[in-house]
Amino acid sequence: AVMSAPPPPPGAHPPFFACYLVVSLDPRRAGKSYVGFTANPPRRLAQHNGALANGAKYTSSLRPCDMIFIVSGFTSKVQALQFEWAWQHPVTARATRKSALERGVTNASTSPAKKTQLMCLMLGLAPWKHMTLRVDVLSMHARGMYDKYASGVVPAHVDVRQSTMRDVKALVDDALGDDAEAHDYDEDALNVAGDGECTPSCGLSASGQSGMGVCASCGRELAAGRAAVGCGACGARAHAACMARHFFTNAGERAKTWSSKLIPEDGPCPSCSVAMSWGQAVAAARARRRRRGAENVAPLARVDEQCSPGGAHSSGNMSMAKKAKLTPSVSSVEKERARIRAWRDEEWFDAEAAREDEDDEEELVLSVV
Repeated sequence: AVMSAPPPPPGAHPPFFACYLVVSLDPRRAGKSYVGFTANPPRRLAQHNGALANGAKYTSSLRPCDMIFIVSGFTSKVQALQFEWAWQHPVTARATRKSALERGVTNASTSPAKKTQLMCLMLGLAPWKHMTLRVDVLSMHARGMYDKYASGVVPAHVDVRQSTMRDVKALVDDALGDDAEAHDYDEDALNVAGDGECTPSCGLSASGQSGMGVCASCGRELAAGRAAVGCGACGARAHAACMARHFFTNAGERAKTWSSKLIPEDGPCPSCSVAMSWGQAVAAARARRRRRGAENVAPLARVDEQCSPGGAHSSGNMSMAKKAKLTPSVSSVEKERARIRAWRDEEWFDAEAAREDEDDEEELVLSVV
């Protein structure tokens, strides 16, 4: 059966889901690596090195170890776990079997070079090539391996960055407070099998908003309830279904060679005709939503502005005592911040750590097998 994650509740912050590659720094264990899943890479690396309890038992023999790659941008836990499974079992997973065998990569391959080559291959295979993923490279040696295997394989829309673990920690913290990407029409909105075949999901969530212009393909309004994608060159937007139909129509016979009958590989913008991949169309819509979110953030109105003449609470009709009640005290604000921090630190990360502490992660039965 194909697994599908339910959409997040309204107002919820999208969590950070990532897959990673750690390598041993022990000369006696040179060439050994480990692939895993986490929602907090800095914490997970500390667990692998024994600085925190409940690290994976397998990596205890790899200590000291270092994290060299982090692949993020998954919009559901299912997506990340499917990527992890295929990265661990490339010959078993249907999506990667052919490419892995052609390049001599097996389920038993543990060398960092083989795992890097496999990661680059996966980024260029369905369903992952349709996603707007990000790769953080955490060492110069890892960058050299990535550059060797990524050329001509990794899609142009994949965000590749030379980062530090401090940068990654900031990324995790930002994800807890940014809900701009909670709902998108990409692979998270679909049931995705390991071979790239997709079927509509009941968990499809819309990202369109009323008053956001018209579809560049059909000319109808981009109303609420309809997900949208865009063009990074001219800024045009279109319904996801309309853009997909436009891509398929322009591809003609070439579309028969594509891995999915639902998500197109690439096509021209209906407005400016610039060629782009489906992942670039999704990424353009995400970037636009982030920009609009930043523009729409306004400071909280002051109490005297709320109580200005003609407002809902006129200063002439409101006593100072009522004004004081509308103003949150410093202590109440601090208490609320402490409550949020406690929830984040104790409930979210501890719950995620409990998931990561399972020693039989590789035995998970996912739809990719």
